[in-house]
Amino acid sequence: MPFAIAEFCDLRPMLFHLTARENLSRIQQEERLHPAIELLRFADQRHQERTRRHDHLRVIVEGNQVMIRDQRPLHEGNVALEGGWRFEDLVLELNSRVFFWPGSALAPINAGLRHFNRYRHEDCVIIAVPTRELFELNTHLEPQFCRFNSGSPRCNPKSGKSARGPDTFLSADRFDGTPGSVVETVFRGSVALPMTLARFTPVRDFTGG
Repeated sequence: MPFAIAEFCDLRPMLFHLTARENLSRIQQEERLHPAIELLRFADQRHQERTRRHDHLRVIVEGNQVMIRDQRPLHEGNVALEGGWRFEDLVLELNSRVFFWPGSALAPINAGLRHFNRYRHEDCVIIAVPTRELFELNTHLEPQFCRFNSGSPRCNPKSGKSARGPDTFLSADRFDGTPGSVVETVFRGSVALPMTLARFTPVRDFTGG
């Protein structure tokens, strides 16, 4: 059932985003996060917008090297596409968004910790920002919510392939679930960060790696 944004902010007071340490200086300077599609366009790499990344991709944006994370868990064979989507459309929609894992004041939900653990041996940083302040700073963007890790579809022997389509990311007033069932919080477009309230923590502090 739909829920109120205030209810979500109360339950999940912090949002967590993972990035490569080499990206941090640019993020702190701009005070915002860009989706992969914008970085690809800045780097004149538009041909990569609909192509799954098997490895991390490094591009040059305004003279600076930026690392765009891989999409290895995004296996086409595990996806049941809906609403007329093709796999290339799914890749484009993922590339068009900035992703956060919701959580408590101290740590993200378990799905976020599992995601962080995948990169525990890399030089990554977790950016944690207050949920309410992030929403207030980006009133021009409507936050969207997802019930699962959208970039890591699974194929279950009982339930089959993971559905992906127009209903993968939904606004709070269309979301079929409670705030506690939200796994990802996303924004379609670049996101301004409340930098004075942000925390920056090495990924190993969350994973023990």
